[in-house]
Amino acid sequence: MFVLNLTRSQLESFELIWGSFTSFDWAFIGPGRTFGFYGRLGVDVAGRVDLLGLCVACSAKHTVDEHGGLPEQLREKLCSRSGNPAHEPADWNVEFMVSENAGGIPASHLLLGYGDSSDLRKVHFSRYESKAKDTDDPLTARNEYYPVSTSACPEAAREIAVSDLQSLVSQNPVVALTGAGISTGSGIPSFRGAKGLERHFPLHEPFPGAVAEFMIDRPQELARILARFQAAFIQAEPNDAHRALADLEERGWVRHVITGNGDKLHERAGSVNVQLKNSEDFKPGARGRAWLAEGNVLLAVGLGRDEHGLISYARDNGMQVVSVSPDRPEFLHREDLFVHGKAENVLPRLTGRK
Repeated sequence: MFVLNLTRSQLESFELIWGSFTSFDWAFIGPGRTFGFYGRLGVDVAGRVDLLGLCVACSAKHTVDEHGGLPEQLREKLCSRSGNPAHEPADWNVEFMVSENAGGIPASHLLLGYGDSSDLRKVHFSRYESKAKDTDDPLTARNEYYPVSTSACPEAAREIAVSDLQSLVSQNPVVALTGAGISTGSGIPSFRGAKGLERHFPLHEPFPGAVAEFMIDRPQELARILARFQAAFIQAEPNDAHRALADLEERGWVRHVITGNGDKLHERAGSVNVQLKNSEDFKPGARGRAWLAEGNVLLAVGLGRDEHGLISYARDNGMQVVSVSPDRPEFLHREDLFVHGKAENVLPRLTGRK
């Protein structure tokens, strides 16, 4: 399935990381549902990008009715589709199934497959089973690393000028914590927001969710949406914000970049001490907390929420939290600082390049 053609510049950039981001697996756990999409892209030497295989899956424990949690109207659509060969495009398969986990708990699964996707189904089921395991650790259950503060007061945080931020980071060791917002300037859409995947359907919602109608009625449209989302990683090049953080690291001002982005744009811009955040690194005594201890300032860039509690941890341990964002993030406290603007416009000014 054709997705898009890379420009000459994009192809030259992609050649530096040839093969990266062509395989993908994304999973989201919400109330009563695990949603995931898994696949493979092919890129030829001319820059043509094709979708080779795809599995889109919604799974949940049974909580609704005797039909395994699939609303009746969706069941009717699914039956109509499977009974009408003309409605079933070649290489596509939509399936509803019921299974039991190791504890004997029944679960519902709505699956869309395209091309060679048998191994991708296995990835989803392994993800679903691992996420469905019960845990005594409330932070693990909520996919957090540290308790998120409930004392946010974003309107009270003081807004400062870029010049004030420059003075602060030049006089204090900084740890940068970056999220999806730093990469939007490189053309990578976020999951949330007006230009993210959630403009099509919510990522976290009860089973089966709004995406189910896409899966049954418009599988090719859904595949194109998801494939182009992934292809954005192939098309992307570092922007001025990535390059500025690399420059600040070279000067010794930034000690670490901790990021939730797997796009490798920090590394491609020249940053060396880049850490991809994960829960294992931020348990008590783990190395992630040592990374944070190297800074007096936590520079939060491209983040809308304190999703895993790292900002709360930094604040509780005496770090000055400064957010760079076009909008006031909801995690800000009265004692935090805020710089208004897009990362690609603000951060280069800290280096004197703008």
